[in-house]
Amino acid sequence: MATLATDFLGIRSPNPFWLASGPPTDKEYNVRRAFEAGWGGVVWKTLGEQGPPLVNVNGPRYGAVWGADRRGLGLNNIELITDRPLELNLREIKAVKRDYPDRAVVVSMMVPCEEPAWRGILARVEQTGADGVELNFGCPHGMNERGMGSAVGQVPEYIETEYIALGCGNVQVCTAAMVYGFRIVEEMIAGLQFWMEDKGYERLTDFQGRAVRNVADWQHLNLNCTAKARIDQDVCIKCGRCYAACEDTSHQSIAIGAGRVFEVIDEECVACNLCVVTCPVEGCITMESLRVGVVGPRTGKAVEGYANWTTHPNNPLARMGRASG
Repeated sequence: MATLATDFLGIRSPNPFWLASGPPTDKEYNVRRAFEAGWGGVVWKTLGEQGPPLVNVNGPRYGAVWGADRRGLGLNNIELITDRPLELNLREIKAVKRDYPDRAVVVSMMVPCEEPAWRGILARVEQTGADGVELNFGCPHGMNERGMGSAVGQVPEYIETEYIALGCGNVQVCTAAMVYGFRIVEEMIAGLQFWMEDKGYERLTDFQGRAVRNVADWQHLNLNCTAKARIDQDVCIKCGRCYAACEDTSHQSIAIGAGRVFEVIDEECVACNLCVVTCPVEGCITMESLRVGVVGPRTGKAVEGYANWTTHPNNPLARMGRASG
């Protein structure tokens, strides 16, 4: 059976599913219930400086984004950081980590962007035995006036990090737990194990980071890349979604023939990928790159080698020799 155990920067947990910092991780009672349900770790709801009690919002705090069948897809939350005393939170964190040494306990913190403030709270959190800290640079409400949360997050150098296929060691969940309860993790664990076994993966590290090679800055994309969509007629179910999407909203590069056979019009296809993402059959539509030197049927010009925006003649900074590399 595939193992889901993770080791993230030396922080070990039995599976990669951690509860994100938020209402589900606001107190010891919640976190204990989460661990009994099977969660691999938690990020404790954001702590602030010791001082006057935080004035939180009363009344409705959440707004929902619903799917077509009224399934909750997301929550808008205007709740602030924890309004419970810092000392109480620290005691509870210490107790939870003592009783669940095999689970990850990371503490989220948000204080003014001043060295004494961070130095003071970090020392106190360290004494709880927590495995790590999360610096809250993203909270958009309530604390910007103190230079905290998203005010700090506006500095890109501070916040460069996000998923397993992109190299992360764990993923954090909040909305699903709030909508369906802590036991949703059972389905997540079973689903990930099934997928890994189906793909032949034994450990998370077998596929961790494999998607990184597919990520690039826009300026480094190959502007000379030329491709055409290809439809596998053997697996096409003739639903027509690719045709409708392309005909109505894209480049009118798919034709419908007798017997509802859909064919790509190479002279019009710009390889935008819309047909691929709208097709309900995985692998039915793919993109085929044309080799360098081959004449593109849409442009009538031979495909050239790699070139990106940093050197493109239309880039004014490239002409002035200041384009970033």
